[in-house]
Amino acid sequence: MNFTGGQYDLVAFDPRATGSAVFSCFNDPLAKAQHTFNSGVTSTASDVAEGQLWAAGTVYSNACLETQAKNSSLVNSPFYARDLISVVDALGEDGMLRFWGLSYGTIVAATVSAMFPERIDKMVFDGVQNPHEYYYALGDFEEWTDTDDVFSAIFSTCLDFPENCALSKYNISGAELEKKFWDFLETIKYDPLVLGPATVDYSTLKFITALSLYDASTWPTYTAFLDLLMTRSNDTLAVQTMTENGWLTTKSEGDEAIFQIRCGDRVARAASLEEFKPAIDRLTNTSRVYGDLVVALNAACAQWQVGAAERLASDFHVKTKNPVLFVGNTWDGHTPLVSAKNVSSTFDGSGLLEIRGYGHGSHVLPSSCSLKAISAYWTDGVLPEPGTVCPVEGVPYSGMTWADVDGEVQECEE
Repeated sequence: MNFTGGQYDLVAFDPRATGSAVFSCFNDPLAKAQHTFNSGVTSTASDVAEGQLWAAGTVYSNACLETQAKNSSLVNSPFYARDLISVVDALGEDGMLRFWGLSYGTIVAATVSAMFPERIDKMVFDGVQNPHEYYYALGDFEEWTDTDDVFSAIFSTCLDFPENCALSKYNISGAELEKKFWDFLETIKYDPLVLGPATVDYSTLKFITALSLYDASTWPTYTAFLDLLMTRSNDTLAVQTMTENGWLTTKSEGDEAIFQIRCGDRVARAASLEEFKPAIDRLTNTSRVYGDLVVALNAACAQWQVGAAERLASDFHVKTKNPVLFVGNTWDGHTPLVSAKNVSSTFDGSGLLEIRGYGHGSHVLPSSCSLKAISAYWTDGVLPEPGTVCPVEGVPYSGMTWADVDGEVQECEE
């Protein structure tokens, strides 16, 4: 609420195929479980994994066509955009949309802006995805541009606050710590760890690692977990850490809604694994950390057979009634700053705010500067000056939180 100036009521609703509207393309729980298992490996987990993931995508595409063709045809971002405008109309106010889109929400923001530019009052694109690749390519290649650099920072910033980084005890450089991780990952690729009721194999650890890229405040937990795995000093605590953080369910890559929405939007198709292979190679060459984790999703979308009831055709050169604001973190492992720059350049009159820190979205980076800049936009429609870069108080391993920053801002205002 502080970000928006405190004068707004916040309205939220579940997008189609989520929340209470979830549906599955599998009538048989066993078939669903088999698909979850088959699509839960990374494409680099073995020399047959790429074929396994392509086949899993075939199965899922066929299942959705056979059992949920009508529902699936009504699940995509253009329909989400229309639902947003329906909510605005139902509120009976001024008929204008005020929307804060984070991550995939920036795809929604780009979509609703392209479809209803005259209905936009204020809009923040936060953690920006490239809508051109999202809709029209076989993979979101640009999305993983900075992923490996962010991952490296987990280790390179470890010694800045050694008391909060369990790996600091090795007293080696960040590059050496990262090599230690990759060597360990290669070991469990062939000899997975058995931790009581749980196993940690190559794919599991890669999915857990990917989750750590969202928020640098989780790095103390992640590095402590890595140390537990590498030393086998306390398997019970390692399992407890996995349970408390929801890491025991990472292999499903979320529920089916992710597949249904993304595949319902995507236009690009591949007729065979051979035709899809260049996309796999480009993903894995773009990011060693994350490229192989999204092959399952992209393989399903490349084979999607359900025709969307409405598709968006836009070059995203948009002039909204009022200027919109793009926000990007300097080091974001999921939505790189380059995407915010690229998309903002095609939105006439838009502003761009860079936040100089690690993480996905402005909300994970405690910064008094970004708090003031974003609230100024929501309150008065003021865009930051071109080239504005906000420093952050919440640097990795510091323990600084938004509560600390908010307290400092209030003290200054008093």
